[in-house]
Amino acid sequence: MSLPSSTDNLKQTAELYRWALEHSLIDSQEVWRWCEQVAQQSNAPQSVVRAVQSPRRWHDSLLNALTGVQGECDPASLAREGFAVLHRYLEGAPHELLTVLRLLRREPFCDAALDERARTELAALQKQWSAVLNKAYAPEVHEQARQELTANVLSFLQHAARGELNGYERRETAWPRAKKTRLFYLTCVLAVLCVVFVVLLCLAMPLGLVAILVVPWCIRQYYMAKWAESG
Repeated sequence: MSLPSSTDNLKQTAELYRWALEHSLIDSQEVWRWCEQVAQQSNAPQSVVRAVQSPRRWHDSLLNALTGVQGECDPASLAREGFAVLHRYLEGAPHELLTVLRLLRREPFCDAALDERARTELAALQKQWSAVLNKAYAPEVHEQARQELTANVLSFLQHAARGELNGYERRETAWPRAKKTRLFYLTCVLAVLCVVFVVLLCLAMPLGLVAILVVPWCIRQYYMAKWAESG
């Protein structure tokens, strides 16, 4: 199975494979098969030809071969193909939801393809994930909330790969929240007391330092005055 690509641009497809390989979204054998097909073309990039002809199929040499492909690519089109790759990856490995959300948050290609509404939806998905990650939902519905979020992310990626969000609607059921335990409230009280203690200690330290310096001086002055009177 090859990566979803809607273009015959070798540079753009090479960039897609390189990005997917760097983030372990694709198996290296799949990339080697694509390189072998490209190497058979009359205008095959020399970096790909050399990599295919080399007896050592190292990961780094494969990345160098893909990086060495010359040409131009359309950032918006490449981003849409990246969304399709993430959709395929998450569909096959739902347990990698955190990996996909992290890539969506930090990858610069998102800015090339997402409009204001899409960015807002992506931020909402990240917020929804934070609630799942922090176990904000009741234990009996925690897994259901996670599955719902996975479905939302898959739908988002599917529509983003098409370059539009028409028809996309994020589901966010009002799952019951996890109840706070006595330990939680006790921890909050202890945290407040610790903050108050630290503040009082910080206020008391300067006063204590002044007392250490001033009190001996006052005692010395007192005894010197007594000695002068008696002399």
